[in-house]
Amino acid sequence: MTPALRPLEQALSAGATLLVVYGDAAPLVEAAMARVREVVEPTVGPPAFNVSVHRAGEVDGIEAFRTARTLPMMGSRRLVLVKELHLGDDPFFEAAAAYAESPVPEAVVVLSGAGFPKVKKGSKDWRQRLKRAVGTRGLWLELSAKNVRADQYACEVASGLGKQLSAADGRLLVEVLGDDLARIRQEVQKLSIYVGDAPTITADAIHEATAALAEAAIWDLTAALASGDADAALATLHRLQEGGDDPRRLLSMVAWQARDLLRMHARLRAGMSDSAIRGQVRMRPDVFRAAKKRMAERGFPHPGVMMGRLAKANLEMNSHRAGADRILERLVLDLVAAR
Repeated sequence: MTPALRPLEQALSAGATLLVVYGDAAPLVEAAMARVREVVEPTVGPPAFNVSVHRAGEVDGIEAFRTARTLPMMGSRRLVLVKELHLGDDPFFEAAAAYAESPVPEAVVVLSGAGFPKVKKGSKDWRQRLKRAVGTRGLWLELSAKNVRADQYACEVASGLGKQLSAADGRLLVEVLGDDLARIRQEVQKLSIYVGDAPTITADAIHEATAALAEAAIWDLTAALASGDADAALATLHRLQEGGDDPRRLLSMVAWQARDLLRMHARLRAGMSDSAIRGQVRMRPDVFRAAKKRMAERGFPHPGVMMGRLAKANLEMNSHRAGADRILERLVLDLVAAR
């Protein structure tokens, strides 16, 4: 078990009925919720009657606490799970604090999410208020990615899937992927399938699988950009996003490929042969053909236009309220349409 989840295990063993589990380590928060269900759900009687899931950000999120105070049906207690704590509003947190000050023994209530709403001028600090209300009556557990060693987490995920991943290869995986826990979990799951019946995820498997998957996807995106195929470009981008890549990392990959396309265009205009260009610009054959066709038919954006759009996207990712993923999608569509 991940050391960060040991307090949860202790609380469950002690029969805790009020748990607040939150933090930016999303995979650990999800694992905590799964563990609560695994331990508590078999004890509540018919799940259809006594297990309910709510979302703090929804209009009826406050209903979670009314449900907790309702006597269980054909069982000894209820399990009430509340997700997306970070989206709760003032009425929700008022109800949560009131419940925390007087929880009922017939219900196990778990509040989870990425964190708490940002404290603005004139608004209440719900994190502190709820923490005071919970006091010693329940578990207050913050799961922060900065407190988790990504390489150890990778090994733990592999072990949970019945595979061995050495400490050294766990570190290698982090070097290849970065320390985003969600992405590490997803890639270890893929690697466990990639190695098949083999009991160990080796360094060779890590290099082969992660490099092949990432390179194939980014070349597919480049091909779509080169040919001006908006549907294919967005589909490939979404595939990369689903892989857990940070939008800023994907932006850097798009920028790298855009530079290669610009280098190719400059050499075509200079009259260089295809073989000479491919000797200087590394590019998959189908991508080269698609790019050459587009450049012949409709030209290619001026480097200043192309790099300007990349720079603008980079700036907006740090400030625009649309979110980094939406900014990246707009950039890809702009690059597809650019002339």
